Amino acid sequence: MGTCKCCQSQTNESPVTSKPSIPEGLSLDSVSPRLLHLAELALSNQSKTIDYINLSQKDLGEEISSIFETILQHYTHIKVLILSSTNLGSENWLSFSNILSSFSQLITLDLSHNKIGSFGAEKLACSLEKIMRLENLVLNDVGLEGSGMVLICGGLLNLRNLRLLSVKDNKIGDIGMRMLSNVINHIPLLSYLDVSYNQISIVGSNYLGKCLESLRYLQVIKAGNNFFMKEGSNNVLTKLSFDVREIFFDGVGLEDANLILFQPLLEKMSQLRVLVLDHNLVTVKSLEILCEVLGRTKLKTLSLVSCDLAEGRKALSLAGPTCEILL
Repeated sequence: MGTCKCCQSQTNESPVTSKPSIPEGLSLDSVSPRLLHLAELALSNQSKTIDYINLSQKDLGEEISSIFETILQHYTHIKVLILSSTNLGSENWLSFSNILSSFSQLITLDLSHNKIGSFGAEKLACSLEKIMRLENLVLNDVGLEGSGMVLICGGLLNLRNLRLLSVKDNKIGDIGMRMLSNVINHIPLLSYLDVSYNQISIVGSNYLGKCLESLRYLQVIKAGNNFFMKEGSNNVLTKLSFDVREIFFDGVGLEDANLILFQPLLEKMSQLRVLVLDHNLVTVKSLEILCEVLGRTKLKTLSLVSCDLAEGRKALSLAGPTCEILL
């Protein structure tokens, strides 16, 4: 994949750094105190004194967006930008993405719980291509579907320092998972991946398995509440690295038969500390397997909420006396 068209047209453009001003007719009462503070720092040429901006849960919607974007132009040096739940919508992404492209020092970007959609994904992907130092990208619940994830993946190609990628609670499906598997080798340092709640089926589980095979440094995998069932669960679990520390595999249709296959692999995971298997079809038939795993690993937390294992609490506690057992 090459540079997207919208990036090509903006390559030689630099953001305008006009002084922040309050649009006519906008009440200061409706502007977040945090945003006003940022404006004050910019007006007094003190914007360089901070490298972290967190405006989470502050309304930056249509009425505030113009002043927000003007202020943001004075902070392109920052390393952390948290804009989760800020009411950013489709009307914001064209101008906002242009500014975001200038954040060359950015390490963490969180845009969760905003409405990105396909249009926003296209613009955001163009920005991501230029933020090559980015290590943490959080896009939870932003309305991403398969086509949007395809676009976002295009923006990941230059992010070789990316350590954390979270796209929880979207609808990327099998198409989005397939595209991620195609670009996974471009983000080799990824240690945290969250694709839970994404309508990924048995087909998509093969692509997730391909991702896991390529991620040598993966520490945390969260893939719960997808439609893997028995076959898909095997596709994923058997591809995990022995160095993984946390596995979240809740609500995926996991069965006792999966644990029988998975047991030898689990016992080799010397770094595993958290195993979450809530809301699966795990019954007392797996009790002996789980007890053996607890005795041979250093698990700190084993969660089996809503599994049919209530009568096995005592046996599990005895097998793993230092492990927190959640049933």
